[in-house]
Amino acid sequence: MIRLSQEAEKKAKELFDHPSNKGYIGFRIKARMNGCNVNYEMTLEDIKRPGDAVVEQGFMNIFMDIDSFHMLTGAVIEYVKQGDSEGFMILQKSSPCSACKVSSLGNCS
Repeated sequence: MIRLSQEAEKKAKELFDHPSNKGYIGFRIKARMNGCNVNYEMTLEDIKRPGDAVVEQGFMNIFMDIDSFHMLTGAVIEYVKQGDSEGFMILQKSSPCSACKVSSLGNCS
């Protein structure tokens, strides 16, 4: 299951408490394969859509389509500051059996 780090949850609360973001109830995350990499899109969401997988995280929800839900299992949303840039980042452990790696042990299914 995907989750927010403590810092990301703190920053998300500040974001959702801002007057211009009234009515939003969580993040929508889309994960899509792009070759051997995963591209992520994260937006504010105000409704649950049919077929959504929903993860409750404290005061908010994380909405995903079912494919994204499976791709994001074990991921962590972190809030990162690097130099002049800051923002939410999805950190995910890479699978030893990913489609872009060859298993010499033959135990990937």
